[in-house]
Amino acid sequence: MPLAIFQTIDFLTTLSNFIVALAVLGVALLVLRYHRTGFWLCVTATLLLAVLGLTPVSSFALGMLEDQYAVPELSSPPAGIIMLGGATEIPVSSSRHVLAINGAGERLTMTAALAIRFPQARILLSGGPGHIAADGLVTESSIARDLLTELNIQAGRISMEEHSRTTYQNAVGTTALVKPKPGEVWLLVTSAYHMPRAIASFHAAGFPVTAYPVDFRTYGANFPYSIPTGLENADLVVHEWLGMLAYRFAGRATQPDDIRP
Repeated sequence: MPLAIFQTIDFLTTLSNFIVALAVLGVALLVLRYHRTGFWLCVTATLLLAVLGLTPVSSFALGMLEDQYAVPELSSPPAGIIMLGGATEIPVSSSRHVLAINGAGERLTMTAALAIRFPQARILLSGGPGHIAADGLVTESSIARDLLTELNIQAGRISMEEHSRTTYQNAVGTTALVKPKPGEVWLLVTSAYHMPRAIASFHAAGFPVTAYPVDFRTYGANFPYSIPTGLENADLVVHEWLGMLAYRFAGRATQPDDIRP
């Protein structure tokens, strides 16, 4: 897919961007004297902004995703720990020569905590350039590895899958590297809202991982503290819903036996 088309789709499928686009189009139509259409586009954008930004709707929807998997009680050491990319900031890390993390940084801190708790477990970091437009010289996995070694996790325990740009590619690339044996328990560490799509992708790839969700964003039907927070929650929900729909349609996500549709 050409980069310009991908970026346009990515922009419009981000709900907050779509709302802004509706408002801008509405104002433009009002200026061009298409008053009725312009008026209703502006009203629609305003209503979406109010409902998603100032009510618990987006938090409730995000909570439904986060509630699908609970943090497991581990009775025995796992064979390994898989951490999906998404917790590091490649542009900031590259330009400022630092190891930068973002709001999903709990993926890294929990991976480090699990690595310390289970010193014999292998660690697999899955994450490539992070975006289709990235140059690939620095990857999410390489930044995460450097951060883990800074936290005194032995580099020899860490393997990396550095080519994936999507969740399904995470699953396929990780499965090929790990070659899991029957009966092995591998923990999958990623954000709770992302876990349903991640588990479905690994299931489709033939790798029965155990969910270890982190980075919870909700606590019941809580109201967002601000319009940006509400819109951020809505963006995450729509991204996951559209991603799961696309994966199901393409055969890249299948339902595990313990999760009902």
